[in-house]
Amino acid sequence: MSLGIALWKRPSPYFFSELQLDMRPVDSGSFLLGSPANDPNRSLSEPLISGAYIPDAFWMARTEITRAQWAWAMDLPLPDQPNLPQTDISWADANTFCTILNQRLMRPAGTIFRLPTEAEWMLACLGPHRSYRPYSNSLETVAWTSANGGRIHPVSTLQPNQQGLYDLHGNVWEWCLDGDRYGYRLLKGGAFDSDSASCRASFQAHLKPETCAPNLGFRPILVQEKNN
Repeated sequence: MSLGIALWKRPSPYFFSELQLDMRPVDSGSFLLGSPANDPNRSLSEPLISGAYIPDAFWMARTEITRAQWAWAMDLPLPDQPNLPQTDISWADANTFCTILNQRLMRPAGTIFRLPTEAEWMLACLGPHRSYRPYSNSLETVAWTSANGGRIHPVSTLQPNQQGLYDLHGNVWEWCLDGDRYGYRLLKGGAFDSDSASCRASFQAHLKPETCAPNLGFRPILVQEKNN
């Protein structure tokens, strides 16, 4: 399959019908990573704001991986409430899922599924206008948090961000590929039991990679393999 060169110039959505996986394009570009020192919600774990650059476009899953998609990859029976995010997933579990997709799905030449880095996740979250508030009204229009239900919800039941991606804020925390020097891995986005400060695009959570919890999930990206 030789789609790679043309698609990276102006990528289009890509759909894998086998598991109903809708991948949305995220353009390359520059943006600001981290948070300013005077942000009243800034935590000590967040890096100070600085310039970042993603050189190549990529695709990101339109939603968090669902129970149904997880069951497909793991050859399990279709679960109850199949459109809920798959939770209780460790960092290694999420990487295993990506490996299975790479083994079983036909995809554009030279590409690979993996978890996003924090920078890639933030670029997708901020949207094409690089907005730290990438939603039209209040946070409650795009995110399930402690303020509007306090429980997990099916994916894509609120509004998407400007990139066409659902639930990047709230519902479940999302594992990132990278970590810190102590061996912890980063999570982004907040969850159904998070306050608004934890759902900010720049907020970082740090957990041991073996951690599993009912508010932890993930979504993969599809990238040029040379970037791995």
